[in-house]
Amino acid sequence: MTHRSGERQLHLHFVVPGDLDQPTGGYIYDRRIVDELRKLNVEVSVHALRGTFPMVDDIARRDGERFAEAVPRGATVVVDGLALPALYDHAVELAGRTKLMALVHHPLFLERDLSLPERQRIAEQEAQALSHCAGVLVPSARTRSDVAALGIAETMIGVVEPGLETPSSAPRGRHSGNGGPLNLLCVGTIIERKGHVDLIEALSLLRDRPWQLDCVGSLDRDPPALASLRAALASTGLAARVQLHGEVSPETLDRLYSRADLFVLTSRHEGYGMALAEAMSYGIPVVSTCAGAIPHTVPEGAGILVPPGDIGAIADALRQLMNDTAKRHAMGRAARAVRRHSWPEAARRFIEAIESVGGRTG
Repeated sequence: MTHRSGERQLHLHFVVPGDLDQPTGGYIYDRRIVDELRKLNVEVSVHALRGTFPMVDDIARRDGERFAEAVPRGATVVVDGLALPALYDHAVELAGRTKLMALVHHPLFLERDLSLPERQRIAEQEAQALSHCAGVLVPSARTRSDVAALGIAETMIGVVEPGLETPSSAPRGRHSGNGGPLNLLCVGTIIERKGHVDLIEALSLLRDRPWQLDCVGSLDRDPPALASLRAALASTGLAARVQLHGEVSPETLDRLYSRADLFVLTSRHEGYGMALAEAMSYGIPVVSTCAGAIPHTVPEGAGILVPPGDIGAIADALRQLMNDTAKRHAMGRAARAVRRHSWPEAARRFIEAIESVGGRTG
């Protein structure tokens, strides 16, 4: 199937911050959408901007300027929200000669804990840039509400949820209450927003229980967050029970999912929560927070959600499922029963959203 706009084949210019092959939820979303669009015979040019994001440096600004100067008139441009700050100075000019679209995984002021003045400044900058876009794409209804709160009309915001590949095999080797340690799994880049320290503090209240925790996710993106996590492990005496794997291969991640008894993610905000959806596809019950879009991603019965940052509530949720094997297995079955659309379907919806919220493509 070939997708065309008018008499011309659809050609998207996709702008991303850095290497598209990075293994975080936002990059996985971008990469899978690009791959599936190409299978639909959509021409996609990926423009990887160098530098630091979202607090951009001079390298990122220069790459943004080069892109703005080079992109052809009439082009359809989709900019990942993390890369958008590199184009703030060019948003008006780009909007005047291209179809400028933003893909916002979550608003930037929710990326990390900020002072109120910093939060307001970042929100105002992002809102101004988004106001020049022909449309905004988001991964969840909750993120649509967050973007609308910046002053963007909801009619200009299209929701395209991530796709999901359900594992072909049933969960293997799930703990059955035989007295051995429960395998806990957390998948998320070590950044402040993911709340790893909250998880360690909650687990410190359960040190008398038999458990071990595997943490998967980059250790390089937020050095202060990693330092805080290592300090928490040292101060609680839990370092021997927690393995920080860093980034792992798909095969290793599959093995860790397949042996996990509980999936834990204590984020302060999620625009969707792709790791949560992936864990549920393996039939793993979830303990997470009710932050952002997580309540939409994790339906009732598939896990326990608590307020973000509430250490006692996190510990209580973990304790419940550690103590009750039958409840854990029932939640795992409910998690695996959740049905989500595929990545090819997500790509088709992506095209439809571009055309419906952004008008006809260039």
